[in-house]
Formats: sequence, C-alpha cells, structure tokens
Amino acid sequence: KKDDPQLIAALKEYHEQLMDSNEEISRHLAHDHGIHLSASSVKRARSYNGFVGGATNLKNKSQQEAEQLVLEQLDLDPAGHAGPRTIRHRIASHTSQHLP
Repeated sequence: KKDDPQLIAALKEYHEQLMDSNEEISRHLAHDHGIHLSASSVKRARSYNGFVGGATNLKNKSQQEAEQLVLEQLDLDPAGHAGPRTIRHRIASHTSQHLP
C-alpha cells in the first residue's frame, strides 16, 4: 500500500502544506481520499517515500545546505516582503524539504 500512487500523491500534497502530524495526515487521508491508514502506517509510508519532517531533514543536511535553501528563497523576494513563515512554506512547496 505504501507504493500506491494515490497515497504517494496525497502524502506529497500534505508534505508541501507542511503537515507533519501522522494523526492529522491519517484523518485527512480518510476524509479527502478514502484511504484508511493508522498513524503508525502513515509514519512508515512517509518515511518509505522520503517525506520527512524538518528535524530529520536538518540531521541529514549541513547547516550550509539549509542556509542555501533559505538564501535561494530570499533571492526570489528582492523587495523583502516575505517573512520567515512564508520562506519556510516556499521552501517546502518548491523543494519538498522541510526546515524547522
């Protein structure tokens, strides 16, 4: 089931929305897509498909790599209107990587 294209697409969508709670994802999967998975199964499916949270991402990245992601997003906002939360969401949306 963790290879199901519909599940993978839904997990990618939730990942890009910075949804990290396995319980919350489980509820949304059931409500939005009719996919019934327990929170622990959601956790395994997310891990298997590479949709990990910010803390895990930082463990696997150097400080320089994380800073580069932020700097790239800041370059796309020359007026400087985007705040930290917007930058964080843009990184997740454009790269599918979470930063805490």
